[in-house]
Amino acid sequence: MQENIDFVFRILMIGVGILLVLNIAIALWLARTVVRPVSQAAEVSERIADGQLDQRLAVVGEDEIARLGQSFNRMASNLQDQIVQLANLSKMQQRFVSDVSHELRTRSPRSAWLRACFMSPARISTP
Repeated sequence: MQENIDFVFRILMIGVGILLVLNIAIALWLARTVVRPVSQAAEVSERIADGQLDQRLAVVGEDEIARLGQSFNRMASNLQDQIVQLANLSKMQQRFVSDVSHELRTRSPRSAWLRACFMSPARISTP
């Protein structure tokens, strides 16, 4: 009788050991599945913060992590577009200031009118 109890106890312990190893393997796999995309997002966001605006996340699947990656990529694209627009506007502004400055320094009928407009608003006349 004691032999049967010992045998059942050994089988039970082996089963518990197998279940424990299996549970640890599943927990590690799940942790890696969640942690890896988050760490990749952190790396890409650091690169974007350093000025590499063309960086994007690789999106796989259609779960919440994938949706987060898609939203992150849209945000990065919008940020890149807005920075390009601001750079273009800045160039246009610099060119306008340079052109107006040049016109004010030269002696032409148009520059005389510009000088009158900028120097004395009360004496505006049409050329």
